[in-house]
Amino acid sequence: MILSFFARYFPEQLNKAYHTRNVQSWQSRAEFIFSVEGKSYYRFSRVEDIPLPRLEALQLLMLAMDNRLSTTELTQLAEGAIEKIETGMGGQKGAFSDAIFLIKEIVERKNVLHLHPEILIDIIATTCIREDEKLGKIDSAIHKAKMDVFNRNIDNIGFFLGNGLTEFLPKLSDYREALPEMIRLHQREIERRNTAMLGVIRGGSKSKRTG
Repeated sequence: MILSFFARYFPEQLNKAYHTRNVQSWQSRAEFIFSVEGKSYYRFSRVEDIPLPRLEALQLLMLAMDNRLSTTELTQLAEGAIEKIETGMGGQKGAFSDAIFLIKEIVERKNVLHLHPEILIDIIATTCIREDEKLGKIDSAIHKAKMDVFNRNIDNIGFFLGNGLTEFLPKLSDYREALPEMIRLHQREIERRNTAMLGVIRGGSKSKRTG
């Protein structure tokens, strides 16, 4: 309750408080979970202990995972559909069909995909705090490096989930053994869909079914 109060009415002060805590202090309050490629990673076992910037990022990522659309993909689809509608109103043949194709893709993602690998890795990178990170912000360079490391170690995703991440994605524990292969299949499917999406956005009236 107290954290929620300060997060709502004094977000800057709360963020500053997290930022000024020294490394030893936050590591003493967190739990060590694993080491990957020479770096140690920690997590907070209680949601109320998660630094505010990471909690906010996690909330956005969970919404993206629920829709199976990254921010970039959603933006491309929405802006592409708007552009097609505008060109269709200007008389371009096939533009409305392309707009419908792009809008349907936004809706269909959630129905045809079980997860989104990029967003899953992003959630893990946001949750697992590297030993040299600060709590007051998410360093974009470190975050990208973490995602690259986790992508290279994708076959150990079950290990990552076994260290408490199932509280954010509880259903994934049911697929622990099959998860690496499921991730690869979904990566290929998303690449195929994104290729089709970009083909429509960039190539005029060439919409094709993704299903």
